[in-house]
Amino acid sequence: MLLERAALPDRSVGLKEELVLDLDLGLRNARAIRLLVPTADCLLRHGGQAPGGGVAEQELLLDAELAYPHLVLVPVWPGFNRGSVDAGFEVIVGIWQDSPMPPRVLVALAPLLLLAGCGDERIPEPAPLASLTPTTTVHPEYEADRQPSAAVLGFVPSSATTLTVTNFDEVRVQLGMPDLTSEDLMTDRAEFWTRAETEAALLTDGMLRPANSELMLDHGFTQDDVDWEAHFSGPTGNGYVLAFRPDLDMSRVAAAVEDGVGPLGGGDVLTDDHLVVSGTAGEGEQVWANEPRFDGLLGRAAASTYARQGCVPVQDALGPDADAEDLQALQRTHPLSVLDDLPAFAVDFGDHLATVRMEKNREDLFARLDVSRDWPMADFGQEFRDPVGDPMTGRIGYAVPHPPLAAALTLLEELPFGICSDVTPIPEPTGL
Repeated sequence: MLLERAALPDRSVGLKEELVLDLDLGLRNARAIRLLVPTADCLLRHGGQAPGGGVAEQELLLDAELAYPHLVLVPVWPGFNRGSVDAGFEVIVGIWQDSPMPPRVLVALAPLLLLAGCGDERIPEPAPLASLTPTTTVHPEYEADRQPSAAVLGFVPSSATTLTVTNFDEVRVQLGMPDLTSEDLMTDRAEFWTRAETEAALLTDGMLRPANSELMLDHGFTQDDVDWEAHFSGPTGNGYVLAFRPDLDMSRVAAAVEDGVGPLGGGDVLTDDHLVVSGTAGEGEQVWANEPRFDGLLGRAAASTYARQGCVPVQDALGPDADAEDLQALQRTHPLSVLDDLPAFAVDFGDHLATVRMEKNREDLFARLDVSRDWPMADFGQEFRDPVGDPMTGRIGYAVPHPPLAAALTLLEELPFGICSDVTPIPEPTGL
C-alpha cells in the first residue's frame, strides 16, 4: 500500500501491509519512513508540531486493541536550524502498558530505518548467560570504515569492564564544522571546543588537548586531527585507541610517541591503520569483539558511546549523595528482584538523544524503564527524560536536553536502567 505523499488521512492498515509515508518537515533530503505493521487494523494518525528550542518533530501514533495499547514513533531532526540534514534516521518504538496518554521521545538522525510492529506475541527468552562464552581468541582485523564503537572491539581485552568511544568526526558534523583539522585557524578550533564542551555528549575531553601546543610546534598535529578516541578500563588495567584522520602523515605522530610527548609516551603506532594504541589486548588474549554478550549492542553512528560489561551496583548508580532513605524509597516503589541478569549494555548519544541498548527480548525492560523514570536522585530525571522502550529490540530511548550533563552522569555510572538486582544496604547515619 503506497499512501499519497500529501496530507495523510486516518487509515486502517491490514496484516503485514507496508506503509510508505512522507513527513512534511520542510527539511532538505528527508526520506520517507518505511513502517512494517505486523498486526491487523492498526489505526495510523498523522500530526506534528514545532516546539521551542529549535527542534522540529513529527509524531505518528498507532493505536489498536492490543495488550500494549500505545505505540508511538517520534523522529526528530535536531540540527534542522543549522543547515541540511542527512537522508536517513532511526525510529525508536515505544510501547506502554496502562498509560492513559502516550508519552513522547526524541529520536536523532541515524543511517538506519527500523522495521517495527505492534503485536501481543510473547517475548522470547533471552540467551542464558552460560551461552555467552567466546568461541575464538583470534582478533578480527581492524576495519577503518566501520563505526568506531565496532572498529575498536578487536583491541579491547575481555577483562575490561567499561568502554567509552567519542567520535569527534560525528561531533564536528553535528556542530557544523565537519572538515575541521589542525590546519584551520586557531579561532575556529577554539570555537569548536567551546561548543563541543557545552553542546555535545563528550565522554572524553580529548587526551591530546593538554599537549596541543607542544604537538603543533614540534610535530605539526593536534587533537583536532583525531577522528575518534576510545578508552577502556577494568581490573587488569586501562588502555586507549586514538584514530587519526587518514590523510595525516603518521611519521609526525610516530616522532611524538618516540619523544614521549604528553600521554603519547609508551603508545604503539600502527602506521597503516592511522592508530596509536596502549594497553590493548595481546596476541591470544580474548577481546570484546569475540564476546557474544556485545552482539548487536555496538557499531551504530553516534557522537559517543558508553558500554559496560555487567550491571551497575545499585549504590554506585545512586551516587555518593544517596542515603538509606533514597534506597528504601526506591525499593518501596520498585522491587529490584524482578530485574533479570544483565550481561552487558551500551548507551549511544546522538544530538539530544540517548539510546540504551541491551540484549533483545528482555522481559524486564519495562521494569528497568520504570526504575529509571522514578529514580529517587533528581539529576538523572533532569538529564534523561521521556523514556520509551521496546523489549523486543532491547532498547530504551531518552530525550537528553543537556548532553554534557548526561555524559557526566554516564561516566559516573549513575545509570538506573543498568542496575543490578541485588542490593547492599546503605548504613543509617549514627549522628556520631
